[in-house]
Amino acid sequence: MRTDHGDGNRTSGNADYRVLVTHDRAWTAEHTGQSLEQITIDFDGDRWFAGPEAVAYGLAEEVIGPESGTPA
Repeated sequence: MRTDHGDGNRTSGNADYRVLVTHDRAWTAEHTGQSLEQITIDFDGDRWFAGPEAVAYGLAEEVIGPESGTPA
């Protein structure tokens, strides 16, 4: 698939996706304190995080709800 950006430049949709994924992973690594390599390993797989795991990983600041003892 090719996309016209309205400025005459055409790019492959797959190339756009790769750029977005790379940017997203770099942003996530920067804001979680995880390495880019670790982010790639964890997010290429089928990894799910429970609330406390997400906090420990750096994806969330706190858990609100039954797991934290704080009502949702």
